Amino acid sequence: AVILGQDTRETPVAQMARRVGLVFQDPESQFFSATVEDECAFGPENLGVPPQEIAERITWALDLVGMGSYAGRPPTHLSGGQKQRVAIAAVLTLLPEVLILDEPTASLDPLGQQEVVAAIERLARERDMTIVMASHDPEQIAELSDRVAVLHEGHIARVDAPAAVFEDVDLLEAAGLAAPEVTEVARSLGCTRGEALHLVRL
Repeated sequence: AVILGQDTRETPVAQMARRVGLVFQDPESQFFSATVEDECAFGPENLGVPPQEIAERITWALDLVGMGSYAGRPPTHLSGGQKQRVAIAAVLTLLPEVLILDEPTASLDPLGQQEVVAAIERLARERDMTIVMASHDPEQIAELSDRVAVLHEGHIARVDAPAAVFEDVDLLEAAGLAAPEVTEVARSLGCTRGEALHLVRL
């Protein structure tokens, strides 16, 4: 794969890590520091970022995901949604151009999901970066995305605007994906997704 003009098979991981950040589905699998602050400092320290700048990045990243008051806490003592937000903050301290989120809300309770989605929405508004998110949650994807790619049998079957993808019910069924509820409503009413959204707002 080629990301930002670099072939991932030939580019050293350390070089790619300066431009692409990855947050795993299970945040605990990437935690190893005693405090949230230490966890966020690890990446930029390894890149040789000056200490004062590291401190500024940590403050900024934790504030951005709503975890600013948790800097001294052990990551293991946080809730699932809080852990995921700290994992995102730890990657943000590297100032990546591309942020990849692997099923960021899959194992969270509804409150944790809301916390993480709110952090992603704020990040998309306030930071000029590409966010790539893998998810099986159609409502979440429809809400957060401006482009959607559907993977089917190991290949990209379609890339398009969310509305166009979610109206392709045959493709979604073939790929084993559910459509957002508004798409199902539109299908049952025999109207477009946009018309169904208008009816719901009424």
